[in-house]
Amino acid sequence: MAIEEIERLSAEAGGERVLLVGHSAGGWLARAVVGLMGQERASELVRGVVSLGAPHQCPPEGVVDVTRGVVGDLETRFGASKMSRWGVPVITVAGDCLKGDPSSEFPWNRHVTEKCHFTDRYGLPRPLHARPLT
Repeated sequence: MAIEEIERLSAEAGGERVLLVGHSAGGWLARAVVGLMGQERASELVRGVVSLGAPHQCPPEGVVDVTRGVVGDLETRFGASKMSRWGVPVITVAGDCLKGDPSSEFPWNRHVTEKCHFTDRYGLPRPLHARPLT
């Protein structure tokens, strides 16, 4: 069903390649769909995958794998470097910082965090910018 939806969206856009954006499990699920499409079809239809707060690597020893091994299997079968060679880059953004504007007219945008610690899903330090997965 997801592949058919990507095909439909691409056709509606005049054959343009589609950018997939997924949050949390949606990030690695988008990667799985691209992998299942295969190189030829994926490079024809998908411009890239952007994931927000999605795990793409197995957790460190002693940390529960909430994906029950799925992410490890995806990395083995459809690693981000493989997809990049297909012409479908995978970018992920992760962190635990929430910074808002106290004077915002929108209440949900007023939260301000004093300290921002940018980490991955497993608490490991990460740079303050989005980076391609390799």
